[in-house]
Amino acid sequence: MSFFGRILGLSSDTANTGELVEIVQVEEKGEPREVEERECNFLNNLLFENDSVKYYKTEASKFVNNIDIWSGQRPLNKEHVMSLARQFTREGHVMGTFKVVRSQDGLLRLLDGQHRSFALREIFKLQPDFDCDIIIELYETDTLESKNSLRLFEKANNVLNVCPEDMPNKIALS
Repeated sequence: MSFFGRILGLSSDTANTGELVEIVQVEEKGEPREVEERECNFLNNLLFENDSVKYYKTEASKFVNNIDIWSGQRPLNKEHVMSLARQFTREGHVMGTFKVVRSQDGLLRLLDGQHRSFALREIFKLQPDFDCDIIIELYETDTLESKNSLRLFEKANNVLNVCPEDMPNKIALS
């Protein structure tokens, strides 16, 4: 069984984890990687839209296999990816939405949710039949590298971590 399979508590004869490690190394070094354009077959179930955002429901497998990460993302944290993969496998679903930007020329990039996306990729390597529905938030932008895209990224990632002292009722809830 592979290292990642042991971490996830899964087994598979087809487990191949080299892809995650290779992608992480490229991301950590900040080296550019060639991005292939993929078919956008996951934006077909529109749930809601207004002037600023569209929400879609799709299968996680369709999404993670057809989306590339926005170039301004922070480095990937492998431990966090594996922790999320264990959680998703245990619970059978993914919490939160995936935020995607689409440029005027139709290019799509994942703006928020890269760790969840890589966690799902790892699960699919070990359990190809695993799947769940996810929600995508789609934001339109002029170009992928514009100030507008950066503003959307900053908005999506402007979340404070919760500290134990922020939750005085946690003991009572437990």
